[in-house]
Amino acid sequence: MKTEFSPTWILFASGNSVKIELSLYDPAADRNRPITAYIVSDVGSDVASSASRAAETVFKIAHTHKLAPPPTVAGFDLQGLTSGSQIAGRSSGLALALALAKRLWPQHDPGPIAATGEISSSGDGGLVQKISQIEAKAGAALNLLDNGGCFFYPADNDSEISSELKNKLKDSSIRICPVNCVIDALSIAFPEKFGPVSETPNTDKPHTEFAATAALPINKNCHNLKFLLAATCLIVLTLVGSLYMARKNPVTATRATPEIPKTVKPAPAATPPLQPLQITITGDSTLTKILAQRTDSRLRAFLDSDRKRFRNLQSVNGQIKILSIKERWSDKNNSLNVNISATMSGRATLKDATQYKFELKTVTSSGPEPVPQQLTDIATLLVEQIGKVLQNPLKKGQDNIQPDKKETAPPTDSSNKKDRNGLRNRPDKGFE
Repeated sequence: MKTEFSPTWILFASGNSVKIELSLYDPAADRNRPITAYIVSDVGSDVASSASRAAETVFKIAHTHKLAPPPTVAGFDLQGLTSGSQIAGRSSGLALALALAKRLWPQHDPGPIAATGEISSSGDGGLVQKISQIEAKAGAALNLLDNGGCFFYPADNDSEISSELKNKLKDSSIRICPVNCVIDALSIAFPEKFGPVSETPNTDKPHTEFAATAALPINKNCHNLKFLLAATCLIVLTLVGSLYMARKNPVTATRATPEIPKTVKPAPAATPPLQPLQITITGDSTLTKILAQRTDSRLRAFLDSDRKRFRNLQSVNGQIKILSIKERWSDKNNSLNVNISATMSGRATLKDATQYKFELKTVTSSGPEPVPQQLTDIATLLVEQIGKVLQNPLKKGQDNIQPDKKETAPPTDSSNKKDRNGLRNRPDKGFE
């Protein structure tokens, strides 16, 4: 199998770029998701979510074309970031999707690619949204692809690139590829897999198998004749019916019955919109910060997917601790096994200002997978526990989450006094 792959770059408005390195792994035995994606580099949560959406989009399109690979874990590493810098924004989605496709089908590698564009949805072929500063990013593509290659960008930005810059790109043998959606980009880069597509896109309607078919033409003269005949028949039937009813029931003067006004029920009050949740999860060391970031993004997605159930929740704050990282060589599997243990303590605040502290059980991930992948598994396990803790903090007998209470003077007889919830005082056991 091919071990060297042509480069794929993400473009920035500053004229800089980063190169995408990609590693593919088999998922853990108990994970059945088709694709799991993460970014090893220090990036913002919006870039991490763009990686997940890009991977999901490519897998959905591949499934539609019956090309879906087995379940995969994709680890993106962005090369070229200066020390201490961090990238943010969602315009990296198109480049990440193309980088993953080049690894899934290396036998059809289209060559060097520079790309920019936000994937607004993983459905409908992966719609690519308009981005800002396209002229500067096109200039960065010109500097990168000096020996030819493909420059992909949103079709809605095509008119914003000057003719002079387009001519320079063409003179450098750079293929200009404005696209409406990810499937357009895959059709250009991998025509053997997804079929060719016109490189002059229609910005009103993306090229995708999800588009509706055109309506059949109608014979206008035939349509008009049918309408006239139907109208004539209706008028004749109306006149005949009126004459018959007039002869059968002669008109007599009657007193009109007053109409009783109907009671109009007021429309139900509109449900107030849900306010965005405030989530802050932190860590001390570099690895802990990476784990905190992945836990943060997964917790947001989990809570947003069921806001009705958590509508009284206002904020979640937490501190993650990695308790241990142990490596041990396995002669049985002829590989290095990594064991990671972590926990988290935090505080949840409800809309009525009530606060609850929680302490999660220790979660552990072990196996031959690299540390970045196991951090993703740890984040998933932590979110599962947080979800259970937050479902009903006032549920009777639940000891793993306790309300914050103001300190008061201790009662004279603590064994017989009851607190405000009607329960006898007892030591706070925490999470057992």
